[in-house]
Amino acid sequence: VSWHEVPPEVRPDTGAVRLVRVRRFAPGGTIVEVALRQLPLGWRAEWQDGAMVLRVRHPLRPATTIAGLRILLDPGHPPDGTVGPSGLREDSVTLAVGLAVARRLRALGADVALTRETPAPVSLEARAAMITTRDPHLVLLIHANSPGPGRPPEAVDGTQVYWMQGNSRLLARLM
Repeated sequence: VSWHEVPPEVRPDTGAVRLVRVRRFAPGGTIVEVALRQLPLGWRAEWQDGAMVLRVRHPLRPATTIAGLRILLDPGHPPDGTVGPSGLREDSVTLAVGLAVARRLRALGADVALTRETPAPVSLEARAAMITTRDPHLVLLIHANSPGPGRPPEAVDGTQVYWMQGNSRLLARLM
């Protein structure tokens, strides 16, 4: 498809977009391919007033402090999750870790939110909504695995921290 079919407001003459390609797909369908100049921190496509809007979050510039960063911690698995040989529940461990990490990050100036701060369960839908509305720079999901009955301890990886954006990786490794 030639560029004249792409509206001027989406032509990649400057900024983060390198290429936009529009292809017709079946009757009434369209495929829009967008190539960026660099890997984004995140992106979201949404409908707004009858038009598709692509929001791109650019990677953070290296900094010597985390002051001002919005960080979302998700202490995993209430009310489910694993139970260790001593009866210790994953949701208790992950909540304690999440609260302790939040205190430390706040002391360093970060703006930290948790998907839960009590033992009460929080649905996956509510967690996803928090990520969307909070729009954090970094997202970390905290888990503590257990082998379960009859399985040796080495059958699982133990603690895990999942990260959702490239910049979250370093913080996940530090945790």
